[in-house]
Amino acid sequence: PIMPESAESLPRMPGVNTSLGLSKASGNQALYTGMLGKFQNKYLDSIQQIERMLQENQLQEALRLAHTLKGTAGNLGMQELYKAAAALEQGIKGQARDLNQLFATARSSMNTVQESLQKILASPPHHQQTVEPGTVDIKQAAALVQEASMLLDENISQAMEKLQELLQMPVSSDLQTRLQEAYRLVEEFETDEARKELEEIAADLN
Repeated sequence: PIMPESAESLPRMPGVNTSLGLSKASGNQALYTGMLGKFQNKYLDSIQQIERMLQENQLQEALRLAHTLKGTAGNLGMQELYKAAAALEQGIKGQARDLNQLFATARSSMNTVQESLQKILASPPHHQQTVEPGTVDIKQAAALVQEASMLLDENISQAMEKLQELLQMPVSSDLQTRLQEAYRLVEEFETDEARKELEEIAADLN
């Protein structure tokens, strides 16, 4: 449903491998830059949040956020931040003695990402062509929902593409609303809640 653009239209920046990120989004620049914007709005202070959670003895919450940050950074091509978040997650689990150094590395990686995102997202948006939807096929829709659910842990960009394809189908208004909610959850990187919603939709379609 979405015609991909050339990956060359996005600059390569320190801390953000846009070629890798775009490849995970199947070259869909609008989808990828939208996810970068969501990351910018939601996760730039996540390292400080993790520190605060640990100070307040919220160990599970800190681990959950570090794990989410790791997966999100990996999906968006932020390789150094991915490694830093992974090391921080393991350090918290193992109560590492060098936790302060792990936090320092993670903060440095996040600062690099923040500076690069400001430049990447300042670029003018590119328009993409959409394909007109055909007659809805319930089996096809159910399969897409299941594929999107399975992709949430492996490749969140492709999961969003599947949902975009579903949202262009002439489905009922109720299903459209539920799919939009699932898309919003994925867009906000709330993958556990999104998976629950998608599993319920798939069950209803089957």
